Amino acid sequence: MSTVPQIYRLLQQLIHQGGSVAGQMAKLLAEFEPSLPAKELNALRSLDYESELSALTARLQSGIDAAPPPKMPGGIYFGLFLPGREDGSIVAVYYLATPDENDPADAECHWVSSLDYFPPDAQAQSQVLEHIYRLLPGLPEEVRTTAEDVLCLGYTGFVVAHILNAPGFRAWCEDGRVISVAVGWDSGDLLRIGELTAEGFRAPEPAKKPKRKAKGSGLDHISKLGGVVHFVPPPYESPPPQPLVELYPVAVHGAYGFINGRGEIAIEPKFSEAGRFQEGLAPVKTDSGWGFINAAGEVVIEPRFKGCGNFQCGLAAVDDGYIDLRGKRVIRWSHNNADWAPRFQCGRVILEVTDGLHKWVCLDERGEVVFSGDGVKPIKFSDGLVNLPFCKPGTVMMDRQGRKVMELPAYQRGKGFEIAGPFSEGLAALHMGKNGHGYMDRSGRIVFRLKRGEIGGNHEFREGRAAFWCAGKSGYVNREGEEVVAPRFKTAWEFSSGLACVTIREKIGFIALDGTLQIPYRFDYITDFHGPLAQVVEKGKIKYINQAGEIVWHGPAWSPR
Repeated sequence: MSTVPQIYRLLQQLIHQGGSVAGQMAKLLAEFEPSLPAKELNALRSLDYESELSALTARLQSGIDAAPPPKMPGGIYFGLFLPGREDGSIVAVYYLATPDENDPADAECHWVSSLDYFPPDAQAQSQVLEHIYRLLPGLPEEVRTTAEDVLCLGYTGFVVAHILNAPGFRAWCEDGRVISVAVGWDSGDLLRIGELTAEGFRAPEPAKKPKRKAKGSGLDHISKLGGVVHFVPPPYESPPPQPLVELYPVAVHGAYGFINGRGEIAIEPKFSEAGRFQEGLAPVKTDSGWGFINAAGEVVIEPRFKGCGNFQCGLAAVDDGYIDLRGKRVIRWSHNNADWAPRFQCGRVILEVTDGLHKWVCLDERGEVVFSGDGVKPIKFSDGLVNLPFCKPGTVMMDRQGRKVMELPAYQRGKGFEIAGPFSEGLAALHMGKNGHGYMDRSGRIVFRLKRGEIGGNHEFREGRAAFWCAGKSGYVNREGEEVVAPRFKTAWEFSSGLACVTIREKIGFIALDGTLQIPYRFDYITDFHGPLAQVVEKGKIKYINQAGEIVWHGPAWSPR
């Protein structure tokens, strides 16, 4: 098979030569004969590539008629993306967008970074693209990725060249203007395929070196979609972490104690309940209530509470507020259930109130109100910032002092944001509607957009990896937006201690940062690795395993709380 740059030049050459879409696809598929298995190749050749030309043309033309451009376009961009249905199947869609201005000499189509016109109904769902995509998942990853990119982009380019000959599009050039035309993946490759004139579409002879660029530099800032950055907050510097106490709660004949990383009893079982160590202390329960012990098993905060949470930022929730590491109550607050009370993060905690004026308040470590709100209660601080969802105009991000950092308007008419996630490792996930899914930094710069799929449920970065979702499966990208683990898991959790929990066929295993399977799929329930051990449930029994997957402790039968 030719190299990718050579294939992209072939695409431009085929569009220049013209002909039927079916004929152009036959020539393109010939390039893949050495690399695609005969079964997949024959299936691709059997697709009816002429079947939807009329419907696609009518769909795009009607969308433009319903919302004509306020200014004559300076360029025409057809963006290709692959959203998913609720049942996990893929949808292949491309849309039309234009800038108001364009330099005719701009052969690299930099104008795609400044699109102004997004007619809401000028997008078309392609059954052919869906079929192409569905025929490729079983192939080796490198072959599949190249075939996916080139065949889908090629088919789109061939179709667009025919669509633009419709009278409604040619009317845009009645004043003699020539409009550049490009097709591309959202956050993927972009290809200039020709230009629109009053006589119709024309494709020049391609240059020896194809004009092609990664579209990561296209939509490069949230301001292009209506976002506002009030100021750029400095990176959040969290306090140095407390040394990890590698002790783990276990039950022996109904009493709780702690084992070490080798599975040996380190603190004798003598408590009625126990939680894991955090910030040097672990919650334990006796007949007198809940208290805390240190790593030597010594009681440092006497058991006297009906309930408690773990320490975080030096504070832990108890029945009547928050206590410090000495057991002194520093914040008075009534919790219905201290086990589930909000924890401090980045030196702040957000609590619900019923004072008639506000719905929530943000407190510092002394219990002082920093700021408050009457909308939906924010979830948590992360990287020193907090998201306020469902505000006007959409999502507002604030810093620890309650100052507005960013405003992200709700998505409508091609601009805005459907989802803005919390920051993690300096990046925040964005769902930008038809503009795709990606991540921004603290300055509002869109660092990358996903080439396919969408941000996953566990889209926060941990250890340089974030999960994404595509066609009903989850994979991982790195901080550069590169797909480092192909989507093949039913569920993918965040990385911890170099490993992540993933699910296949209802069983859970662990993978390494590069996606290699480290611990086979055999568990029914898991927790993340906390140091050298993770708690799992296998065949109805609670166990602890090490990072090699070896069982170091067998516990009692498991029942979900």
